[in-house]
Amino acid sequence: MKIVLNEFIVNRAVGNPVDRANVIALVEKIRNNPSAKVLLSPELLGTYYAKAKKIEKQLRECPKVIKNFMLLIQDFDKAPIIQLSKIKLPPSLEHDRELIATAAAWKSDKLLITTDDDLIKLLKEESITATYHIETLKPEEALQRI
Repeated sequence: MKIVLNEFIVNRAVGNPVDRANVIALVEKIRNNPSAKVLLSPELLGTYYAKAKKIEKQLRECPKVIKNFMLLIQDFDKAPIIQLSKIKLPPSLEHDRELIATAAAWKSDKLLITTDDDLIKLLKEESITATYHIETLKPEEALQRI
């Protein structure tokens, strides 16, 4: 099972107690599932590290969930960069190009876990989820699938 995580998952990791608990559970489920692999591109990896460092600086500490998240993404599969540029996206999704292209680049089953309702809606409306066989889930839904 291939998993692409929207960078806003990091924001939820330090949100309200319910969001934080869901992210902790999700990260632990992914880490403990031998068939689950996080997919990243170099750009996404940089985005995750930047967000985590910003949160660490704001809180003056690195919360356990962020530490676990950083450990999780260290053991990743690199997305096939050559295929990323071939993905055609409508202008409304261009700002999420790296995220969508990373998921689309893989042939096997993959989950795009995101907190962005607008992204989920646009991917379905533009038939991107069907075209590239990407299943989009909220973190709470992903807990049931992993």
